[in-house]
Amino acid sequence: MRDFLRRPVALYGVASFFSIVLTLIAVQRTWVINPDGMCYLQMAEAIYHGLDISKFGCAEAGPFFSMVMAKIAQFTGAPFLVIGNTLDGFFSLLSVLFFIGIVRQLTSDHRIQWLAVLVILISHEFNAIRSDIIRDHGFWAFYLISMYLFLRYISLEQNRKRIFTALSLGASLIIAGLFRVEGFVFLMLVPFTVLVLPESFFQRITRFIEINLLSIIAGISLFIWLLMHPHHHAIARLQQLHDHLIYGFPIFIDAFQSTADRLALQVLSVYSARDAQLILFLMLVSWYVVSVIVNLTLVFSALVMYAWVKKLAQWKKSQHIVIWAYVLINVLITFVVLAENLFLAKRYLLALSLTLTIWVPFALNDVLIRWKNRRGLLFLLALLLIYTAMGGICQFGANKKYVRLAGDWAAQHVPNHVKIFSNDYQLMYYSHHTDYDLKSGLEFIQDGKWRNYDWLMLHVNHDAADAAIVTQITESPVKTFHNHRNDQILIYHIHHTTN
Repeated sequence: MRDFLRRPVALYGVASFFSIVLTLIAVQRTWVINPDGMCYLQMAEAIYHGLDISKFGCAEAGPFFSMVMAKIAQFTGAPFLVIGNTLDGFFSLLSVLFFIGIVRQLTSDHRIQWLAVLVILISHEFNAIRSDIIRDHGFWAFYLISMYLFLRYISLEQNRKRIFTALSLGASLIIAGLFRVEGFVFLMLVPFTVLVLPESFFQRITRFIEINLLSIIAGISLFIWLLMHPHHHAIARLQQLHDHLIYGFPIFIDAFQSTADRLALQVLSVYSARDAQLILFLMLVSWYVVSVIVNLTLVFSALVMYAWVKKLAQWKKSQHIVIWAYVLINVLITFVVLAENLFLAKRYLLALSLTLTIWVPFALNDVLIRWKNRRGLLFLLALLLIYTAMGGICQFGANKKYVRLAGDWAAQHVPNHVKIFSNDYQLMYYSHHTDYDLKSGLEFIQDGKWRNYDWLMLHVNHDAADAAIVTQITESPVKTFHNHRNDQILIYHIHHTTN
């Protein structure tokens, strides 16, 4: 048995089985598709039928994910929801397997490798969004594949296998970029890592050319293709990337200065206003660090810090350089996003979290060795890890079952070709109505504009402000759905009077 557990097939087999189980659990517990997922599914259906996709908000993020779903639908005829869930489940599986592969590149210790299986399978935020139909799953998978290939590449001598690995590395980052534009940022910056490897100047230049070889070929091919298809929608996407690379830094500086000016005028006193830029920078750094810790979880963050302080990662210098290059590029991208938008979604930080998690199995292994005779501390650590895992796997608190039930009811009872207003995109998706007015707030009720509609389908939060606004509607709802927090879906049929 012990010999079997030392084999890679056991390691990857167990990880694959539980990854698939976790995906099935996540999909089963999900009552309502995430809003971005609805947009990607609808865009995939539009691509499948040859319709214009410019009206979809998610088209600006890139249609590649939806194009893949549409192509699979053409070959299989499967429902788009099934395709979306299957694709993202497959990408999550790839992320799990290549995370383990990265750890195996860094150590031959079988216990650390098995701890890597445990760590990635209980990763809180990674599991929390397993059921979300988003392009990010594809990005994370090929991001980790590129890291695995880079570590493998620097361990190979000059031969055909090394050239093939370099080309595969470039291909993985190109595919990652097709899912999220950050992949192209890695494609441009990651090759510079080889210039600081502990090798001769000639070897570093050779590696730099090898890693960029596919990018050069792809760039020339793309240039020729664009000359032949000058009006293709990909032009706009490339222009967006070009503008961000050329004007990104000036835009970042302008946004930072504008925010500092508002901070000085509206928040700080006259005595501290002169330090507005320093205060803003420290605020952003604090905000960023807290966001990373929360995304990684307190337990994993403590283990990462423990690994750094104790210098537990006894990797080769070149391996340290590669891993830290991915960390620093992630920090650069995500900090700029935070500074520009004063907003940072958890999933934007997940690539960084997955990279930092590489240190966790090394820390756990050291703790297990040091605490092998301290059962109380080991029991406490086990409880903390279980708590971390359950938060991502199980759903606590209110769910959105009531939104799904309300949408299904509306699909059966609200006729087509009537004027409908709603403030909930997910509700309207399940109602199967495509002609409706949608806004995020309830302010139109105060203006009396609700009388211009035949049906109102309103999502009302449990807070007193929303409840007070809804009381201004003189009609009574024909149907009400709610959860245990008393978040409600109120459906009104407006009866118009004629003079």
